[in-house]
Amino acid sequence: MGPFNNINMTSMSNEEFKKLEKEVLNAYAKYTKFVVPISIKKEKENIYAIRVKCPFCGKIIEYKNCFIKNRANFGFYLTCRNCHMRYFAVSLAQKIAYKYYSLTRQIRDVYKKIRNVLANKKSY
Repeated sequence: MGPFNNINMTSMSNEEFKKLEKEVLNAYAKYTKFVVPISIKKEKENIYAIRVKCPFCGKIIEYKNCFIKNRANFGFYLTCRNCHMRYFAVSLAQKIAYKYYSLTRQIRDVYKKIRNVLANKKSY
């Protein structure tokens, strides 16, 4: 399970629970700071040095030894060395996906349902 795969263990109806879940996802997208690095420089295989501008204090800081498996689709938390605030360093694709996270989540859920239906048809 990922961090947003929730199970309704409350007395809420499933519709109410889905509405609450959507509100939480929208708040996450609205209040989490997502920052695309200014530069990414490869040091070794899957190890990069990135330069990021802190969204809180504006200081540009270089972080080394960042593990990035896929440069087109990555995301991880960083803490500013100057103001000690936490933000999320992401690729441009991830920033767009997180900005519209509730919509992205719905698309992903539909995709998974279709994939499961097709996988079940193949097994017959």
